Amino acid sequence: MATRKDAEAAEARLRMMAQREQAKQAAAAAVADYQRERAATLEKTEKLKALRLARDAAAEAAPKKPAAKKSATKSATKGATKAARAPARRKTAKSPATAVDDTVDKD
Repeated sequence: MATRKDAEAAEARLRMMAQREQAKQAAAAAVADYQRERAATLEKTEKLKALRLARDAAAEAAPKKPAAKKSATKSATKGATKAARAPARRKTAKSPATAVDDTVDKD
């Protein structure tokens, strides 16, 4: 009987060792995935930084457009733009005098 218990204990140890080995392999795979993703992120970041720096350098090197001269004063153009932007008004309600006439029967 002692041999049967020893055999069961040995099998249990083997199962635990197999589980530990499997866990180590899973952990190693997870670390490898993390490192691949991190390397890809760093590469993408470097690429975007290089593109941003190139864009900024091109923007600084490009000649700036001169500002357009204003021909009218601010107060004169301010009123004109307000009038130009204002929508046309519609008459939707009738005046009180017209409303009374509509209610009277004409025979």
